[in-house]
Amino acid sequence: MPGTRSFPDLPTLTPYIGTISAIFGASVVAAGILVGVADLSVISDRVITDPVALQKSLAGIQSGTFFLHVILNNALIALMVMMSAAFRKKFIPHLFIFWNGFVLTTYSLTIVQAIGWLQFVSAFLPHAVIEIPTLLIAAVYATHAIDRFNAENTSWRVDRESAHWYLFIPYLYRVVPFIVVAAAVETFISLPVLKLLVGV
Repeated sequence: MPGTRSFPDLPTLTPYIGTISAIFGASVVAAGILVGVADLSVISDRVITDPVALQKSLAGIQSGTFFLHVILNNALIALMVMMSAAFRKKFIPHLFIFWNGFVLTTYSLTIVQAIGWLQFVSAFLPHAVIEIPTLLIAAVYATHAIDRFNAENTSWRVDRESAHWYLFIPYLYRVVPFIVVAAAVETFISLPVLKLLVGV
């Protein structure tokens, strides 16, 4: 039966952190192997490498609009990950993390081949070190909530107190703030650095 809930602490989440990190690491390795052995011309054709085209694309980006777009996009993705707990199946957030890690790494390595490591790290690392862990944190809370829902034989639709402590509070206080910080770094640090590198 539903009882008093509390915010999950770090020792409670540690096993989930290890699992999610391992899944993401496996996706990175798998993508690295794919990039090494496969023909990725389909992907590389979608990467803007022409200096003039890249300058034109970046010049049209407005900081305010870009900032809001990044926040809304990442907040929606994280929310989808956490709300997948409604299905009470851990393979869903696990699959989501693997697929996103795989796609992100594949595209990243393709971009590196086009512009080089120095430009890639300078333009993408500042916000990626915040953005990626935030997505992993969302999956950690989702898998923890799934285990709690299954253990209590309930769901967020039935036990609103569980949903409050296991999903909504972590989303608002542990995920959204980092999304905002990552968006600020991407908008006001990564984007200007990338513009500087390509001469915008």
